[in-house]
Amino acid sequence: MQIKMDPSVSSQSQGQKEVSLKQGDLFSATIKSKNGNEATLQVRGQEVKVKTDGKLPDSGRVQLEVTGTKDGLPVVRQAQQQTSAQTPDFVKMNDGKPLSGELKTALQQLSAKGVQVDPALIKELNQFLTKTDGSLNQKLETIQAAVSKNLDLTANKLTAIHSALHGPPISKVVTELLKSAGVDIIPGQKHSASQIHQAARQQLIQALEMLAKDAPEARGMLKQLEATGDVKSVAAEAQKVFNSLLEKNPDAAKLLQNALKLDSLVQPIVQSQPINQSKALLVQDVKTAIQKMPDVMKVTEQFSALANNPKINADVRQSLQQAAVKAEHLVQNGQELQARQIMMQGIEQATAAYPLKAASEQYMLSDELTSQIPMHSRDVIVTRISEKMSQAAIDFKNIQKDMTRNLSQIEFAANRQQLQQSKPLLEATIRMLDKAILKGDFMLYTDMKTEKDLLKASGQLAEASKLLAKGEVAQAARITSDVKAMMERIEFKPSDVKVQHFVSKEVMQLEQPSIQKMTAHNLQQSMQNLRNEPSARHVFEHVRAMGMTFENDQAHSLLNKNQEQAASLKAMLMKMAGEGKSDQTLSQLTGQQLLSKTDSNGLQSMVMTLPFILQEKVENFKVYMQSKNGSQKVDWENCNLYFLFDTKKLGEVGVSLNVSERNLTIKMKNDQPDFEKKMEPITSLAKERLEKIGYSVQQLQFDKMTIDESEEMTVQSKQAVPIMTEKGYDFSI
Repeated sequence: MQIKMDPSVSSQSQGQKEVSLKQGDLFSATIKSKNGNEATLQVRGQEVKVKTDGKLPDSGRVQLEVTGTKDGLPVVRQAQQQTSAQTPDFVKMNDGKPLSGELKTALQQLSAKGVQVDPALIKELNQFLTKTDGSLNQKLETIQAAVSKNLDLTANKLTAIHSALHGPPISKVVTELLKSAGVDIIPGQKHSASQIHQAARQQLIQALEMLAKDAPEARGMLKQLEATGDVKSVAAEAQKVFNSLLEKNPDAAKLLQNALKLDSLVQPIVQSQPINQSKALLVQDVKTAIQKMPDVMKVTEQFSALANNPKINADVRQSLQQAAVKAEHLVQNGQELQARQIMMQGIEQATAAYPLKAASEQYMLSDELTSQIPMHSRDVIVTRISEKMSQAAIDFKNIQKDMTRNLSQIEFAANRQQLQQSKPLLEATIRMLDKAILKGDFMLYTDMKTEKDLLKASGQLAEASKLLAKGEVAQAARITSDVKAMMERIEFKPSDVKVQHFVSKEVMQLEQPSIQKMTAHNLQQSMQNLRNEPSARHVFEHVRAMGMTFENDQAHSLLNKNQEQAASLKAMLMKMAGEGKSDQTLSQLTGQQLLSKTDSNGLQSMVMTLPFILQEKVENFKVYMQSKNGSQKVDWENCNLYFLFDTKKLGEVGVSLNVSERNLTIKMKNDQPDFEKKMEPITSLAKERLEKIGYSVQQLQFDKMTIDESEEMTVQSKQAVPIMTEKGYDFSI
């Protein structure tokens, strides 16, 4: 799979300045190539063509001087070694004021790397060095990181990068946000039967008060409810008496359905008579079919069979038969969503009559039901099959149809020995699939197996493209044929947990929550998804929830007004900053974005610090990434990844992954002597999961996290973490 960096909307990729060389400039450069009296240099991460005056080395880094211009190109010659008298007068540039030891060291290093020093730069560096906490080595590493990314060396940018590299753990900020917003780290609160029964009464009262505006007899039912407290019988009577009025008042109808649904949860306790569980299970099977079965014709057949089952209560059976007639009519008119809604309304009545037996008075409610307590003015979604789910299914079918059509054309071309001509179509198909995996709405609701199948298909098509380039047409044709067969077999099946998250979010929005609560909710869900199903899409959504793609998402939402923009941590912090509440976390997130901007030296390096849930607490992990940078894409087949986890029991754990042509070498680092033994249960599982998405694990090694001084005296830093260099991150230690 290819991950694209979008340069058209990313604000972080616009700050790179073109190198300008003027007569008299002294600068440091790397010689890339020579051709007669011309040479190609790499200056501050950019390639520059120049004319040469005199002899230059064939390669390597040299100090050069600009002597003039010729044919529109600067003319350079190798500069003489500077004497102490030729050293730039930094004191003079600093208005004659003496330099601090830190500032002098930083300026000397920058000057040695060919960075032009002027009074403005000295002022910015001095501000950064004096106002920022941390050791000199940490500050110099921050400056080096900014230089390697070809960023302007301003105090604000240096402070942001320093916060990203050496700032406090972001897990504390996230934990405090969740606590202040009243959002649990692990969702799923228990509610007693009395709480649920009270909630059902409130829903029924609201429904009857709405009906009383047009039908005064509803007041009598309110008195009956107050006297008996029997939610089920009063709600059933209201549905029967006000049937025609409820069709005109959908809000009241939904409130009645909610009351019956909530009341059904406590019926197994309050009822003394035994419950016929076989009928309850039969009703539950039909309900599941309405929610998940893709073929609506089979759903209506199953629903009609239940409606005509003589073992079902006559009143319930009559209600189901009426719903079945309406649903069949809607299906014939192509209105699948409305048909499912009608059947679901009918099945809710059957569920109330035949509820499943509960084991105790305490219930672990799903997100869908938890979100209804406390009660809202109305319920947005009654069933898990919502308009969003239907649209997601349609989107998936469209992608599936387009890909199958493209692969059929490629297969047809292969049969006619014309597969080479189909390579552009194959590349377009790969891009289509990759975009669907990372940005398609349907991927937010599908199960993990489907996502893995699509990732595997992307990798296989990329392999077919490489084989075509090598002329191995037969093997490429076989792979495309296999992918086509797999795509035809895949069915879109929404994941229960993901649908419940969507329902919970939609219902919560009815309250018009604060941006803090919405952000906390999004972060909690993204961390929970990453914990339960650590998939590629869940990682991407977690990065979005943090605000790492904030500018990109904002630009797209402005271009596409129908696209909603999720509340991210950075969006919330920016709003607080606009209200005069600055936050170091905002600086930290901005620093991560700066460190992840597109490089100009042929490499793409990124660094991110992300919160995750470990043993019901929010912890940190850092990600360092480096790969070739081709056409704004990260090369997933050839890259280096380093994960640094901070855990309470094991301490710091480092995981290094080196990928070359999909062959993967893994090195796990920790200082505990029995670390390898503890990791044995999960290493085989990790290998299996990596191989499923197209990698081949060649080697798995274990090593110490810190380096013993007696073993390695020359290592400056004992921490086994990638170091930022001019060529990106150094993963060698």
